[in-house]
Amino acid sequence: MGKVMSLIDAQTIVDAINALKTGLSVSQAQAIIDSLGEHWKNVSGLKQKYHISNDVLHTNPAERYTHNYPDESMRKKLLEITIDALYPSPVTLRIKYEMKSHAGHTRIYKNDSAHGSDHYYIDDQWHEITEDLEFAQGDRIQIYGWSNNGTINTYARNLRVCGFVTQDLAHAIAENDCGVNIGFSARNTYP
Repeated sequence: MGKVMSLIDAQTIVDAINALKTGLSVSQAQAIIDSLGEHWKNVSGLKQKYHISNDVLHTNPAERYTHNYPDESMRKKLLEITIDALYPSPVTLRIKYEMKSHAGHTRIYKNDSAHGSDHYYIDDQWHEITEDLEFAQGDRIQIYGWSNNGTINTYARNLRVCGFVTQDLAHAIAENDCGVNIGFSARNTYP
């Protein structure tokens, strides 16, 4: 019975493959990874990569409201998440949040500039909004809100960045790069 490896060093794998052949494509590297079976999943020191999905990676669960007028200068920032690390960058992120209002709007902003679609509802039910938009490391994902007449509240809550992160051994081998790269990390910066 062969020895079971619990942890493989990524640089060791890369060095061994490069000793056999230089200039591997990502698909060739992936074929080598597939031949390793389950062992590659325990490799240390790998790049991580963000992938879009409905899995929640980060959330700002706060609930905020405004009744500011629709004039651009009067719109109020309700929620915000700052992206500290993202690989690759820029990349399309799945952003979700909930909103409700009798006559109000919400919209996703990036770094204080309109970025997503205008969402408007005239009932008092919570509606989940989902948009896939491009962001880069260091960007701020924001939800702004406003009212049609300046008296009716517009609510937003539960801002989420959705997706999942995987180890990216194929690119590490093909690029001979085993530097640690964090696929995604973020923090709530408002409120």
